Amino acid sequence: MVRGLARRMLLASLLVAVVIAASFTVLIERINVMSRSIQAASDSEQILAIERQLERLVLQVETGERGYLLTGDNSYLAPWQAAQASIPQLSVRLEQLARLPLPAQYSRSAVNATTAYINDYSIPLVADARRHDPSVRSLARLNEGERRIDGILASFASLDATERALVSARQERVLDASRIAIVAVVGGLVASVLLVALFAAYLSRAMVRPIRRAAKLARTLADGDLSARMPETGVGEIGGLEKSFNEMARSLEMSRDDLSQLAQEQGALRRVATLVAQGQPPAAIFNAVTEELARLLHATNATLVRIEPDGSRTVMARFGADDDGQPSAPNDEPGQSSAGAQIIVNGNPWGDLTATALGGQRLPQDAATRVANFTDLVATAIANTQARTELAASRARIVTTSDQTRRKIERDLHDGTQQRLTSLGLDLRLLETEIPHELPQVRDQLSRLADGLSGAMNDLREISRGIHPAILSEGGLGPALRALGRRSAIPVNVDVDIAAPIPQAIEIAAYYVATEALANCTKHAGAAAATVVARTDDSVLHVSVHDDGIGGADPTHGSGLVGLIDRIEAFGGTLKVTSPMGGGTAVRARIPLAEPGGVG
Repeated sequence: MVRGLARRMLLASLLVAVVIAASFTVLIERINVMSRSIQAASDSEQILAIERQLERLVLQVETGERGYLLTGDNSYLAPWQAAQASIPQLSVRLEQLARLPLPAQYSRSAVNATTAYINDYSIPLVADARRHDPSVRSLARLNEGERRIDGILASFASLDATERALVSARQERVLDASRIAIVAVVGGLVASVLLVALFAAYLSRAMVRPIRRAAKLARTLADGDLSARMPETGVGEIGGLEKSFNEMARSLEMSRDDLSQLAQEQGALRRVATLVAQGQPPAAIFNAVTEELARLLHATNATLVRIEPDGSRTVMARFGADDDGQPSAPNDEPGQSSAGAQIIVNGNPWGDLTATALGGQRLPQDAATRVANFTDLVATAIANTQARTELAASRARIVTTSDQTRRKIERDLHDGTQQRLTSLGLDLRLLETEIPHELPQVRDQLSRLADGLSGAMNDLREISRGIHPAILSEGGLGPALRALGRRSAIPVNVDVDIAAPIPQAIEIAAYYVATEALANCTKHAGAAAATVVARTDDSVLHVSVHDDGIGGADPTHGSGLVGLIDRIEAFGGTLKVTSPMGGGTAVRARIPLAEPGGVG
C-alpha cells in the first residue's frame, strides 16, 4: 500500500497477462504450424491425386493409339482425344500445387515429358496411321513410344515418392506442435491460477477492512448526517476513497442549493403562468418572460423574437444589458454563451426565445431546457390571444350582420310600408274634401280614419327609427345623438367632440348605448335630466350617459344592458355601469376605433 494499490494491481495484472499471453502465443504459434502442415498435407494429397489422374490419362492415350494402330477402329480415338483434352488443365494445377523445389522439378519433368509424348509422338503416329503409313508399325517407333512412356511413369513415380515423404514429415511436425501447445496451455493455466489466488489474498487483506470502515460511515451519511466525514489518513487508492467520500458529502450539501434554484425556476414559471391565466396582454407576458428568464439564468440579457411571414425577425421583448440590439442565434459569437428554444404555436414556428451571457460568463448546462419551459408558456399565451382575437372578430361579424339586417328592414319600411301608408292618408284626405256638407257623419268618419292612419304612420316611423335611424347613416354619430336627445322625454344635454373618423359598425354600437341608457332614464331611473358625452381620444371612442335619477341599476338584470355589453365587447371595448342608490346612473363605454388585433 506504500506505493498504491493501483500500481500493485497493475503489476499483478500485467504478470498474469504476460503468463497468459506467453501461453497463448505459444499456442497460436503451434496452431499456425499445425495449420500450415495440414494445409501442406492437403496440397500433397491433391498432388498425389492429380499425379495418379495424369498417369492414368497417359496410359489412356497410349492404349487409344495402340488400339487404333492394331485395329484401325476409330472408336479407340475417342478416349485418346478425351485424355488429351484433360491433361493440360491437370498439368497446370499440378505445377501450381508443387511449390517446393524437388516436387516442382519432378512435376515439371513429368508434365514436359507428357506434353512432348503427345505432341511429338502420339499425334504424329495417329496421323501417319490414318494415311496408312507402314512405318507406324515399325519396331523403332514402337520402342520410342515405350521409352517415352517409361520416362513419364518414372517422373510420376519420383514425384509420388517425394510427396509421400513430405506428408510423413509434416505429420511428425503436427504431432510435435500439438504436444508443445498442450504443455503451454497447461503451464499457463496453472501459473495463472496461482497468481490469481495470491493476488486475491493480498486484496482481501489490503482493501476489505478500509472499505468496511467507509461503508459504516456511508450509512451514517445516509441517515441524514451530511456533516459526517472520514479522516483522510489512508494512502493510495484507500486515501482516494476517503477523499471521494468527503467530496460526496459536500456534494449532497451543495444539492440543497440546486433545490433552491429549482424552486426559483418553478416560482418564475408560476408567475408567468399566472399572467397567462389572467389573460394579460401579450406585451406584458413577453416582458415578464424575458425578465424572469434573465434573472433565473443570471444572463446578460434575454430576448424574445418573432419571425415575420417574410422571414425577417422582430424583437418583441428584451431584458438586461443591451449589446448590438440584433437577435442572434445561440453560441454564434466568441466570448458569449447563449441558449435558445423555438416558440411553436399551433404546430407552426412563431419565433424564438434566447438568453445570452457576455463577458466570458457561462450559462448553466441545462439552460436550453429551462428556456424551453418558458417558450411553452409563451406559446400558450399567443394561442390564447389568437383565440380571443378570432372570437372577437367572429362576434363583430355577427353584430355587423345584425346591423346590416336592421338597416335593410328600416329601408324596406321607409321605402315600402311608410310610402304606401302616406299615399293612403292623402287619398283619405282627398276623399274627405269631396264628401258633401249634407253628410257630416261620413266626413267625420273619414277624418277619424285619416287621423288614425296618421298615428299609425307616426308609430311605424318611431319603430323604424328604433331599428336603425336613417340620420345615423346619413349624418353620422354626432347628429344622430343630438336627434336622439331632442326626441327624449326628458331634457338631454348632448356634448359631441369627435375628431377621428369612426367605422359605421362602431357608430351603431355607440348609438345603441345612448339609446338604451336614455330609455332606462325615462322608464326606470325617474331622472329629471341626462347628459350624453361622445369623444375620441387616442384612437378610442368614449361614450357616456349620466342621469340624476334614483340609481340602483343592476346591469345583470334585463337583456338590454347585457346585449349592449356583448355588442361593445365584440369590438374589443368595455362597458361599465355605475349606479349607487340615490346617486344617479352612469353608463360608460370605451370602444377602440381599430379592429381587434393580436399577435398571431
